[in-house]
Amino acid sequence: MTERDRGQWGFFYYYFKAKNKMTTIIKYPEPLTDTSQCDLSKDVVLVACDGVKYKVSREAIAKESNLIKGMLPPPEDVASEVIEIPVSTASAETLKYVVTFIEHNLLDPMPTIEKPLRHFLPEILDDWHKAYVYTDLVKGGDERQHQNLIAVMSTACFLECKDLQELTCAAAASLIRLKDRVMVREKLFGLSGDFTEAEWNDVKRNHEWCFQEQPAPPAAKE
Repeated sequence: MTERDRGQWGFFYYYFKAKNKMTTIIKYPEPLTDTSQCDLSKDVVLVACDGVKYKVSREAIAKESNLIKGMLPPPEDVASEVIEIPVSTASAETLKYVVTFIEHNLLDPMPTIEKPLRHFLPEILDDWHKAYVYTDLVKGGDERQHQNLIAVMSTACFLECKDLQELTCAAAASLIRLKDRVMVREKLFGLSGDFTEAEWNDVKRNHEWCFQEQPAPPAAKE
């Protein structure tokens, strides 16, 4: 299979190639229902936009998120109550993936991702990160089911999580690598054209001058 062919098949090719070797099953946290379970000196609670809460290690979140690190009091100052930090960009589903990565990255840091990305991402990831991206962020390796990937990438940018940003951005780059505009439009987004009929009518209505016949330029004087 040529490099161009692998770009056309994209995640499908690598998903099925890696699936035979991939046995990692990632365990995700349950939402926090009782904050009394938290250790005030060790835990922080992140709150999704829909109110669902997840507990995360203070050490892990401070290491991974520059935004939250700057919001936390010094370690020697033990809080009198649980620290809850709202993450307005993340749903409960998205925050679950973010918290899992943050906790895992403290104990088992992500492999270095080359820049620029010269290889398809699965070739340089370990089993855990491969399963995280292929099984969950891009559901079942189906390129069109990449909503979780985009949502996690957006939240990683909001929280300034450098490693998670690198992973998700590299995964997005692998999705479109070696694909032309038509392939990205049709294979990734399932669109038959650049605009729907309604969108095209809006374009013509809002930019009517672009579609008006322009007068011919005056003839040059001899």
